[in-house]
Amino acid sequence: MKAYAGIGSRSTPELVLLDMQAFAVRLSYLGFTLRSGGAEGADTAFEKGALDARRHGDKRELSLPEIYLPWAKFGNRPSIDISTLRTQPQAEAFAIAGQFHPAWARCSGAAQRLHARNVHQILGPDVTDPILSKFVICWTKDGMGGGGTGQALRIAKHYGVPTFDLARQADVDRIVKGLLS
Repeated sequence: MKAYAGIGSRSTPELVLLDMQAFAVRLSYLGFTLRSGGAEGADTAFEKGALDARRHGDKRELSLPEIYLPWAKFGNRPSIDISTLRTQPQAEAFAIAGQFHPAWARCSGAAQRLHARNVHQILGPDVTDPILSKFVICWTKDGMGGGGTGQALRIAKHYGVPTFDLARQADVDRIVKGLLS
């Protein structure tokens, strides 16, 4: 399986969101499955692009996105959605998230669920038997990898998963070159 994590800040700039949608469409046609977290902003842009590709392409050949939620009805999503793989993280995902968060013990229960959800974006539906994302495409403020996205990026780095931050022009150039070649 070829999967990638499409994630980023809720405050991703509008023009970057449009790029994310376009990248998701192209990656779907190239046989990649999106993994994301259902949040507003970047997550939603990637998901919209992946679903647009399915609407306009051969549904038998294009996979549904894998959407990992921290809890049921997160972001006012319906309780059952064809793209949602998990409505809560595995218990083991919490342990993994705790290893990579600098202040895990100070996080609220909701924040811990959000961070544990990020583990699935990198490791897949069963973190005890990971199927790693091939790469991560994201946007972080000033390309600094902060917030919840930063947590996913720390996990990706640990597992050797390449990351491309759309706030850095060099990463944008590498993605465009890869998708057009």
